[in-house]
Amino acid sequence: MAQPTRWFPVMSKPRAEGQAAQALSRQGYEVFLPGHARARRRNRRWVDQWEPLFPRYLFIGITDAEHSVAPVRSTPGVTGMVRFGHQLICVPESFIDALRRRCEGGQEDETLADRLPIGSEVEVEDGPMRGQRGILEEIFASKDGEVRVVLLMQLLGRQNRVHLKANTVRRDSAA
Repeated sequence: MAQPTRWFPVMSKPRAEGQAAQALSRQGYEVFLPGHARARRRNRRWVDQWEPLFPRYLFIGITDAEHSVAPVRSTPGVTGMVRFGHQLICVPESFIDALRRRCEGGQEDETLADRLPIGSEVEVEDGPMRGQRGILEEIFASKDGEVRVVLLMQLLGRQNRVHLKANTVRRDSAA
């Protein structure tokens, strides 16, 4: 009977998740680096750019008891393994499976720009502006990495630009 895979989180150096994943893979570890595509502005255009789901973290899977985790510390791009005190943290395989399903499903999803094209009529679903309608003028990423939108809305007798989180609006079904 095959032994179950034990998964351990590994901390990488800043923006070195890919380098660490490649080096660990070359050493014979099973590596999982969860990520997703995120809309970013490049040269005044929106492009989907891959980024890690957990910046600076990836997971290694070990199935046999003889495979040592000692070489992980000296792997290029790796800071160390995640521990509580001196005890290594082991992540349940069900958690890794759920992450894999989420990451694989995310690649098939349409992008935000596909769902909400510029100029489309949208309705606010959440927050103090709930139920209000407007025209989508812009989609952008804020400094904290959150995707936001700018809507043109008729408020107080004139047209105003309103900034909202992208996940609070949907395409207006009445339009």
